[in-house]
Amino acid sequence: MLKSTGTHLQPNANENHGAVIKSSMQGTDTMAINNPEKSTKVHINDNPQQNSLPQVNRPTTYQNNFPKISNNFDRHTPNNQGSKILNNQTHHNDNTNQNAQKTQFPSRKEQVPQPAPYTVTQTFAAKLRINQARTETPFAQHEPGVTHVLVTGGAGFIGSHATVRLLKDSYRVTIVDNLSRGNIGAVKVLQELFPEPGRLQFIYADLGDAVAVNKIFKQNAFDAVMHFAAVAYVGESTQEPLRYYHNITSNTLLLVKAMATHGVKTLIYSSTCATYGEPEKMPITEETPQAPINPYGKAKKMAEDIILDFSKTSDVAVMILRYFNVIGSDPEGRLGEAPRPELREQGRISGACFDAARGIIPGLKIRGVDYNTPDGTCIRDYIDVTDLIDAHVKALEHARPSKVGIYNVGTGRGSSVKQFVEACKRATGVNINIEYLTRRPGDYAEVYSDPSKIRRELNWIARYTLEESLAIAWRWQKAHRNGYN
Repeated sequence: MLKSTGTHLQPNANENHGAVIKSSMQGTDTMAINNPEKSTKVHINDNPQQNSLPQVNRPTTYQNNFPKISNNFDRHTPNNQGSKILNNQTHHNDNTNQNAQKTQFPSRKEQVPQPAPYTVTQTFAAKLRINQARTETPFAQHEPGVTHVLVTGGAGFIGSHATVRLLKDSYRVTIVDNLSRGNIGAVKVLQELFPEPGRLQFIYADLGDAVAVNKIFKQNAFDAVMHFAAVAYVGESTQEPLRYYHNITSNTLLLVKAMATHGVKTLIYSSTCATYGEPEKMPITEETPQAPINPYGKAKKMAEDIILDFSKTSDVAVMILRYFNVIGSDPEGRLGEAPRPELREQGRISGACFDAARGIIPGLKIRGVDYNTPDGTCIRDYIDVTDLIDAHVKALEHARPSKVGIYNVGTGRGSSVKQFVEACKRATGVNINIEYLTRRPGDYAEVYSDPSKIRRELNWIARYTLEESLAIAWRWQKAHRNGYN
C-alpha cells in the first residue's frame, strides 16, 4: 500500500488523469516492451545532438542496466534537452527542433535496428509492440491513498536520501534530474531497492527547459513536490553568479508556474541558512533578518520570495526548510556522497576530510584562520542528512492548504572547522595533514541554528552527533572509493 499524507490528493479537473503515453508526441516516438516483471517504455529523441546522454536511433530497452554516461559533456551551460526517463517504467522523452522531421515507427514486420552510437542488449526486442505504448502507467493518474511526490535533484546527495526515505515510507516517487551534479549510480541503487512497478521513475531533464517541465507535469499526476535541484557551492557562486541565479531562481520560477498550471498543491522547498547572511546575533531563528552576502544565498532568497508571493494568491501548501551544513550518509550503507572529481575543490568539508584520509588528496585545505571565533576558523551547524530528510518528511506530513511553514533545520550547536577536522580524524583513525589558506570569498564567521520552532511544531529533533554522522559516512566512503562506479 502506497502512502497518503493527508495533503489533498484532488486531481486537477483540467487534466486527463487517465491519459496514456501517446505513441506519437511532439518530436517524440514511443514504443513499449512487454516484460512480465517490469513494464518498460522508451521515448526517443529525433535529434541526438540536443541530448548529452548517449543517443539511440530507435527505442531501446535498458533492462535496468543503465547506459554509461560520459562525465565530459558541458556541465556549465543550462541545456534544453528535454527529458529522459529511466525506471522500472523507462522512457526517453526529449524536446526536439520543431522543424525536425519526426522519426517514423517501424512496422511490426520491420526489424528494429540496433542502437547507435553504442549498443544495449535487447533481450526482448522481438516483443516490441507499438500499441503497448498506449498502456496507462500508475504515474499518470491519481490514486486514492497514494501520494505521488516529484523529487527534483533526486539523483544528488540529499535528494537521493530523500527518495529512499519516501519509498521506504510507501510514497510513489518521480525523480527529475539533469545529472549535472547528481549521480546515475544513486538512481541505480534506488531502482534495485524498489523495483516494483509504479514505485519509482527517473526522468532525465533540465528544470530550465519550460517545455520539458510542462510536459513532465502534463504526463504525471503529482500530489506534491520536494524541490532540491540546485547548484550549491558558496565559493562557486561568487565566481559564476549568473549561473546560480539561473539555476536556482529562474528554475524555481518555472517549476512553480508548472505546479500552478497543473494544479499541484504542495511544495516542500529546500532552502538554506545562507539566506541569513552573517547575522549579528546567534543562534539564528526564523525571524532573523535575511541579508545574504553571496549569490548562492541571494538566489535562494529570491526563490523563496517567488514561492511566498505565489502562495498569497493560491491555496498551495508551502513548507520552506532553511538548513545548515549537511554531512553524513545512509545508516544502512546504501547511499552516500560522491561528488564529481572536478567539484572536489568546491565540495563539503566532510568530503575533503575523507579524500585526505583515503589518500586521494595529500591533505586538507582550511580556508581562513582569522575569523572572529575562538580558534579563528568558521563555526557551522552540521546536520546529518538522515535527520534532514526526516524533517522534510515531517514537513510533507504537516503541509496544509493555504498554509506556509518556514523552519530552520539544524542541531542548534556550532562546531568550528578545526573541531570538525579533529572529529574527522577520530572517525577515520587517520592523522590528516592540514594546510591553512586565506579566506574563501563569500564565507561568514559563525552560523548555527535555533531549531526550537521545528521541534515544537513538527516534533522534529536532530538525533545524530557530529562524530556519529562522520563515522557512518566514513563506512560508506571506505566501501565506495570510486563513488558509485
